[in-house]
Amino acid sequence: MPLVFTQNEANLSEYEYADVLGESYEYPSRYRNLIQPGEQFVYYRGRRRAAGGSQTPVYFGTGIVGAITSYGERYRCTILEYQPFETPVEFKDGDSYREPAAHSHGSVGFFFQNGVRSIDQDSFDAICQIGLPKVSTIGGFAYPDAATAREVDELAMSLAIEHARRKYPGAHIKRMPHNNPGFDIRVSQGNNTIRFIEVKGTRSPEPRFLISAGEVEFARTHSDKYSIWIFYSASVAERRAEVVEHNGALSDLVFDLHPVQYAGKLKRIT
Repeated sequence: MPLVFTQNEANLSEYEYADVLGESYEYPSRYRNLIQPGEQFVYYRGRRRAAGGSQTPVYFGTGIVGAITSYGERYRCTILEYQPFETPVEFKDGDSYREPAAHSHGSVGFFFQNGVRSIDQDSFDAICQIGLPKVSTIGGFAYPDAATAREVDELAMSLAIEHARRKYPGAHIKRMPHNNPGFDIRVSQGNNTIRFIEVKGTRSPEPRFLISAGEVEFARTHSDKYSIWIFYSASVAERRAEVVEHNGALSDLVFDLHPVQYAGKLKRIT
């Protein structure tokens, strides 16, 4: 189940957590069973300002939990696929909290004081739908120009939605926002998610694709419900593509996965 990570300007705790926004998140041992690699999360910022006074609480970004390390009573997870929201999303929609569990809690104030909280998938999706950028930047293996990448991506997504409706008749097929961490389509029956689908598109005659570390981790931890659909030999003009499907984790027995990029940050400016 997705999570909410609190990242306040002013910390009420006596302990100063060593968080690095979009890179790592530190937390006490009481959350160790809640936070697991591959889980999606949204960042939440509360009322208190660092300089004093108050502000409207908001959700302001999303990502995927990466590797976890422990030291004493503290834990730290890396952050994968961090995506800041274009506009922060207020914690309430009118009179309703965007985290439905707040309504049934004995004290709303204490509910939002929890540094890490679980949130149902529909509510998580709704927050990301509002906050994430609306323009896709996903491209093919050979890094095509931006316009071609968008066209191929849109074709693949359109074909995938049609394919999902045929494959899962009667189910709710939901296309996720662009840059949604971990997957592109969610298939559900009632309140139960039955399939997370990652969609890739390429004009290559082979099913080649780019995939991030966060997407690989999500596939591993949700392998019982995860699928990747690769649309290849794509022709935008003819609106067609071949498709190959894989269910489960992206194992080395099935895929040739090679790192093609490094993430870097200058240590210091001299």
